[in-house]
Amino acid sequence: MATASPSHVSKEKLTDELSCSLCLECYKQPKVLQCQHTFCLPCLQRLMEASFPGMVIICPLCREQSIVPNGNLEALKTNYIVENLLTVMAQCSSMAGHSDLEWSGQTVAKYCQLCQEERKTDIFCDDCKMWLCKSCSVPHNRLPATKSHRTMAVADIVTKAKDKLKVVEKEMQGLQEAIEEQHQKVLMNQEFLSEQASKVASQIEASWRKTVDIITEKKVALMQDIAMSVSQIDAKQQQKINLLQEHAQRIKEGLSFVKDVRKSSDAHLITNMFGHVETVRQSVSNDSLGLRMILRNVK
Repeated sequence: MATASPSHVSKEKLTDELSCSLCLECYKQPKVLQCQHTFCLPCLQRLMEASFPGMVIICPLCREQSIVPNGNLEALKTNYIVENLLTVMAQCSSMAGHSDLEWSGQTVAKYCQLCQEERKTDIFCDDCKMWLCKSCSVPHNRLPATKSHRTMAVADIVTKAKDKLKVVEKEMQGLQEAIEEQHQKVLMNQEFLSEQASKVASQIEASWRKTVDIITEKKVALMQDIAMSVSQIDAKQQQKINLLQEHAQRIKEGLSFVKDVRKSSDAHLITNMFGHVETVRQSVSNDSLGLRMILRNVK
């Protein structure tokens, strides 16, 4: 098996170094993030539109955040070293007559398109736009008309395809981690809000209970005061009633005595009892005065 020349190996290595890790193609408008990783401007724009709209972008390689001035990715610093190397490489390729073939994402044909037999494809000719088996590739690479054509081995195409898939997988994993992180933040916020709502509800319940207890306590105190006041008034009224009844009974007895004396025909008894009657009258008069004063004070 022939080995690649040192110059060819160096060129392939240089191409790899000057390839964006997102699109696996040579850098287009290389921009540097704060973490010093470089990506194509179009790749960063697609990444920001899909996942990080705003003033910050997360590096898909190291996950470090970079501030985007005014949300404009074009304002990021340009990697002029990469740009200069790309210019030199393009000039070298132009002097060589053609550039190396890159896999552009086309699907590998299952069988050879030249011999039309069910032989697995081995190479792709970019000039012929055909997939060739191993047997057909030998004369293709030797014939003067086709030996200068740009070809690429299926194994190399598969390797590059897997490399791109690896980058896509890493990018999607990064997006998944970002989504999971946001999901956890939302869950934590939801839990925090639920806890705060429970605390507020408990505080409202406690305040309401305390207010009810205070009102109930004041109600009991007022009811007791009212009951005591009614009891005191009742006792005073009953005392007045008892006094009224006593005065009324004495007046009744005095009136009965006066009537009995007046009905008597015994002059000696009438004149003898007159002084006593006057005493009874004075007593009744005093009782009447006391009775009027008691009635005046009854509310």
